[in-house]
Amino acid sequence: MFPEKFLFGASMSGFQFEMGGSRGSIDDKTDWFVWVRDIGNLMNGVVSGDLPENGPGYWDKFKEVHELAKEFGMNAMRVGIEWSRIFPSSTKDVAANVVREDDKILEVDVSEKTLEILDEIANKEAVERYREILSDLREKGFKVIIDLNHFTLPIWVHDPIAIRDHKETNALGWVSSDIVVEFAKYASYIAWKLSDLVDLWATLNEPQIVSSLGYIFFRSGFPPAVFSPSWYVRSLYNQMQAHARAYDAIKKFSEKPVGVIYSFTWVDSPEEDQKIIENALYFNNWYFMDGVAFGKVLNEERPDFKSFSKHSQVTATHAILILYRMMEDLPANLDGRSIQKDF
Repeated sequence: MFPEKFLFGASMSGFQFEMGGSRGSIDDKTDWFVWVRDIGNLMNGVVSGDLPENGPGYWDKFKEVHELAKEFGMNAMRVGIEWSRIFPSSTKDVAANVVREDDKILEVDVSEKTLEILDEIANKEAVERYREILSDLREKGFKVIIDLNHFTLPIWVHDPIAIRDHKETNALGWVSSDIVVEFAKYASYIAWKLSDLVDLWATLNEPQIVSSLGYIFFRSGFPPAVFSPSWYVRSLYNQMQAHARAYDAIKKFSEKPVGVIYSFTWVDSPEEDQKIIENALYFNNWYFMDGVAFGKVLNEERPDFKSFSKHSQVTATHAILILYRMMEDLPANLDGRSIQKDF
């Protein structure tokens, strides 16, 4: 059906797929777990009332799922690792060598000693279960793609209810630059423990969606549902830094490709105003990608957005340039396009 090297598979978010069935499958340490059952969100229709513990139960049934996928002809699987399962409690007291200039995190060096300390506080059962999941995929002939973050954050990193209700909290999620350091520790640990089972790495899933739905389109249902253009920018900048620092961390343990999963959006204007279209395309698509590929946004040099790894990012840059060219040739009637009246 497909060319020999074509990867045909499925993508699974841990929060959306893992839970269901047994008590052991439940992960109640994430911002989204708290968010979807909050009484205020339920009464105001912010969330649907569907709960993750009633989900498909991949945590327990992964072998069955893999077998079905194989029978369907798939040869690749993207698996999300839940940060909150690995570190249900804070890692902030575990020291790492951090080079920072104000809110710019230029380097996070996680030593062997730091990894050993992280290993002491990590949830070993969760680590082992992820190894079982990835090993089963490899045994069945799948290419394994790991996504380190698919929307959810540990509740000790992000307390969306406190933020929404304007209560004092240090758990500000992507708005605080502290998350960049903690994410780098987490990425280092996962690469240290699982790199032998991974073919492709992704640091983040759709970072622009996280920022725009959390801080601009606040009726979308995404936490923390607070309208704040300045927080939108800060959260996006911190995700750029987090990608770069996670890239550096992973490359210490793996030579496999490292990228970011991004939701590209085509934009039309009913007035066919080219300036509106160009501005909307830039902020929806190239704003983030320019940052991580070239270390520049809006003509501002931001070296903290780029990797300092000795490994070349030429491949990633070429892929982004190809996407630029693809976007220039895309038809106007794409599914999922955005209609922009003003920008």
